[in-house]
Amino acid sequence: YLLIGYALECLLKGYLLAILPELVKRRLDSVIVTHDLTELCRDANMVVSDEEKQLLDFLTQCIYWQSKYPVPLKLAASPSPLAPPELPQKVRTPFNLGLKVALDEMCVRASIQLEAERQRLVLSK
Repeated sequence: YLLIGYALECLLKGYLLAILPELVKRRLDSVIVTHDLTELCRDANMVVSDEEKQLLDFLTQCIYWQSKYPVPLKLAASPSPLAPPELPQKVRTPFNLGLKVALDEMCVRASIQLEAERQRLVLSK
């Protein structure tokens, strides 16, 4: 799940940088430095269903806690070992068809939005 989360994070950040190159100045804008996939979708104006949001939140937790940060900056941000996050319905069985379909749909929507933005930029020149 970590690698799936990374792939979506890179896709969304690439999309944001393609449509908003001003996010890169001397340093990256705070919009780009987050690992929160739901927040990145919102910033990219991608509409996600409740089920997709649940999946994105789960993948965000994987990004944060499976490799990036061994300890939280704030104790309140630490996941509880007594109540681990529940797997969304679509990911209860690893690599199942539901997960693939959800990710495919999100990637297709992102690609369509990116192409539309590219066309808009080409026409505005």
